[in-house]
Amino acid sequence: PCTVFPSGVRLIDSEVDGVKFVEKAVVACPLPMKAWIEFGRWNPLSLILLAPAWSYHLSGPADHWWFIARSADHMYYYAAQFVSDDGRNHVTGHAFLGMWAAIASGLQYQGSHWWYARDWAPCRRPRLKRDLDSLVLLNPAVS
Repeated sequence: PCTVFPSGVRLIDSEVDGVKFVEKAVVACPLPMKAWIEFGRWNPLSLILLAPAWSYHLSGPADHWWFIARSADHMYYYAAQFVSDDGRNHVTGHAFLGMWAAIASGLQYQGSHWWYARDWAPCRRPRLKRDLDSLVLLNPAVS
């Protein structure tokens, strides 16, 4: 997704120095081609190969999920997600001012709706942005 934010909404690291993120959630939205992806899973050949069973087990429904964390005052948000730039897959982690920006950063198309895939829960311990950046890079999908 390529959301353009007004100045001061997507924050640089120095603007969140010392901000501790204390709660986390996972949000999701449908992928742009979700209907076609799901159709591909349920065609006769896919059914013979039991593709729906293993594809849902491996990757879940055709939705985009992203991780968000927030500060105790609900002012600062962190969003991390897998993205593809020019065919290169990687993970991004950005800080935002306000939840709407953390949500908008992951929406896949104009007018897309979102929902909580995992509701808010306390973090094991408060974490700085640099801590979260390091943690998302530990995901095996990144290596």
